[in-house]
Amino acid sequence: MSRNTNIEELQFPVMLKPVYIKKNKYKGLTNYSAVTGTINKKENVFSVVSRNYALILNEEAIVLGKRIFKEMFPESGEDEFIVFNINYPKTRSYCHIDLINENYKLNIWGNEVYVPFIRITNSYNKSRKLGFEIGFVRKVCDNGVIFESELVSLNYFHYNKSVKNVMDYINKDMKLKKLKDIEKSFIEYMRNLNEIRIEKKYFTNLTAKIFGLKFNTENVSAKYRRIIEKQKEEFLNIMEDLKKKYIGELGENAYGLFNTATAFANETKFVKCDRYNGYQTKAGKWVREIVRINNDKILEQYLEKSKDYFELKIIKNKKGEINMYDIIGDIHGHAGQLEKLLRKMGYEKNGKGYSHTERTAVFVGDFIDRGPKIRETLKIVRDMTENGKALAVMGNHEYNAMCYNTKNEKGEYLRKHNDNNTNQHSATIEQFGNHEAEWKSYLEWFHTLPLYLDLEEIRIVHACWDNDNIEILGDRNTISPDFLQELNSEKHCKSSSLFWAADECIKGREEKIPEGYKFYDKHGKARDEMRVRWYLNVSELNYEDFYMEEIAELKGKKVDTKNLKKKSYYLESEKPVFCGHYWFDGIPKTEKKNVACVDYSIGTGGKLTAYRWSGEKELSDENFIWVNAKGD
Repeated sequence: MSRNTNIEELQFPVMLKPVYIKKNKYKGLTNYSAVTGTINKKENVFSVVSRNYALILNEEAIVLGKRIFKEMFPESGEDEFIVFNINYPKTRSYCHIDLINENYKLNIWGNEVYVPFIRITNSYNKSRKLGFEIGFVRKVCDNGVIFESELVSLNYFHYNKSVKNVMDYINKDMKLKKLKDIEKSFIEYMRNLNEIRIEKKYFTNLTAKIFGLKFNTENVSAKYRRIIEKQKEEFLNIMEDLKKKYIGELGENAYGLFNTATAFANETKFVKCDRYNGYQTKAGKWVREIVRINNDKILEQYLEKSKDYFELKIIKNKKGEINMYDIIGDIHGHAGQLEKLLRKMGYEKNGKGYSHTERTAVFVGDFIDRGPKIRETLKIVRDMTENGKALAVMGNHEYNAMCYNTKNEKGEYLRKHNDNNTNQHSATIEQFGNHEAEWKSYLEWFHTLPLYLDLEEIRIVHACWDNDNIEILGDRNTISPDFLQELNSEKHCKSSSLFWAADECIKGREEKIPEGYKFYDKHGKARDEMRVRWYLNVSELNYEDFYMEEIAELKGKKVDTKNLKKKSYYLESEKPVFCGHYWFDGIPKTEKKNVACVDYSIGTGGKLTAYRWSGEKELSDENFIWVNAKGD
């Protein structure tokens, strides 16, 4: 593993500065600030944040990390910490910092010794995340793994709450007990791995399987086929070196494979910064999986299945035909990334726009606002839909734009022109400032977009699929001008089942937060309702699993279902459904076997993501594809 321990690379001036709107003659936004950092004498804007944002520097995060580590490992001694590794993207908008204290060791057997580390994740971007995770590193070769991270992890968000009291947000005694249990089970699992025989011929495919590496060249352009083939060749070359090293040292067994995989997870030339933490976590999960498989006496079948891991499998529909779709997430005016993603998936541009010879693109809405190329985005999407090369549904931003530009019979705009609403639409307003006729044509097009698509094989909705809502809407699946007025009339607005049916399709389901608790949304506004995971069975969930955002004080508590508006959820017997809307981050993954979200925050520096559906009944993480925001 190639480690970077130069912590000075992350110690640069960061501050909050005022934000001004050019279109409003540089009028200041009193409720917002810009997070800026000066790197190599150049000032960079990381994000624009609301007034409740509390800036926590990387130096402060390290101090807090040391404190948490000493709380977790009181025997480790005072202030004898070593910066073991740092990892960050080019923008330095977030970072991972690993600290170890070599005074604390776990003896597995003989010379096999592991040292616990704390991984500090701090961000200056809109994710607001300050996170801490406990992992273990093999002393002799520096291979790290996050083992059962959810039991010993702590997330704190950059809000105006005292960071000094961050330890108050966890049950210390419970965490310490679980940590001791994990130490014991980690040692047992490592010893079990050493007893499970796995031949050398399985190492490469199983390592790829652990990390979901497919190297699929089906239905991509010649250019991207060459890129993928080069990546696969690079992977195979790395694996040959790693197999030689660890099989020679540890033998043909699961422990040798585990170390091969964790060594690969630390290959910074292949594993990008945004995947680094996820790969180490996947390696930790595989440990439990392989021990369970061995105990269930199905190891032989598991190994045989891994032989053809790189082969693409397609399941046909009832007619024996393959309707293949590429479901593309929220774009928010990032036309450059959209074109990159389309080309990456094998779409080619001609006089009528982008198209694919065998696949159909499906857009989940939210084409406008935030990004630098909103006009270009709308042209790409509309051209593809009008030429029969794509389908699209309405997002909440398109709906809000219609309301912002439409007056009721009293002459009042359906969406108020206050500072908050105007700021949300500011990029769209500015980019269409001299193109009023073009903007009017797109507003008319928005009226034709369906709220949902119920195709033969799959379903598409921007935010939430609820069968009751679909039934209530009936044949009213588009927001015509008359229907828009009706939904916003005194009779229906925020009161009728018809209003909420349409609202939940494009904005998601929300539930009241228990009395006495608060939540601040991404705009810094205090709310008493929270978006929820409508596809999960709430009767089995704690609050952190049910809510889309975490409320630290409710973590570990079972959801009180008595006052919920709805308890229904999306059954696993239903056909696959895809949505956007939720600003997820990290490596894209399915929510359950028939639910996937494709919004991974391109609007705030994340990823423009798509899911390539080719007939499978059970969705797979391996079918996600994405491009990163420019600069990351």
